[in-house]
Amino acid sequence: MLGVLIVFGVLSQWRSGRLAWGFLAAWMLGPVVAVYLVTYLIQPMEFPRYVLIGFVGMFALAGFGAGSVRSTVVRIALVAAIIHLSTPSIHNWLKALRDGAWREATALADRSAAGGQIAVCSSINLNVVRFYLPPERRRDAVAMTLTCGSAPVLILSGRGVISNDEIAAAETCYPRLIARLQLVEVRARSIQ
Repeated sequence: MLGVLIVFGVLSQWRSGRLAWGFLAAWMLGPVVAVYLVTYLIQPMEFPRYVLIGFVGMFALAGFGAGSVRSTVVRIALVAAIIHLSTPSIHNWLKALRDGAWREATALADRSAAGGQIAVCSSINLNVVRFYLPPERRRDAVAMTLTCGSAPVLILSGRGVISNDEIAAAETCYPRLIARLQLVEVRARSIQ
């Protein structure tokens, strides 16, 4: 529906609102194009973080299209339709747990490791753990390997995302559950 409003706004204001829709289109597409160029030509970037500002341009451009509609009744119907179509998505978004308790898990693992390394499974979460560690301890966060490594403590996250084999290997290497937090577990080597 937003796409239809964007196209309608651009077509209906093709001549009279050229600066407005041109600016909003550049705002919407500029970040996406810039991240694509940097990712493919210079260095890979985490895509969503840098293009979120493009959504503001998209919503503004859709609003521009809705504002181009002459009839007040149709504009009210558009608002009602957008709210009706958005409500299920917002409801599902609010129900889902998205944020892991990384700060708490990292602090607990740091205390439990007693100055030793902290293994992280899956390795895509390694930089999250490093972020929450004190600067002098960031090198002690390592990705868990299938050979278990020597780290006394593991931070495990990704159930339902990583393979069951990886989870089984992590639980075999680190059988003792120290804490189960939101979307994150802290595990240790020995059963006590």
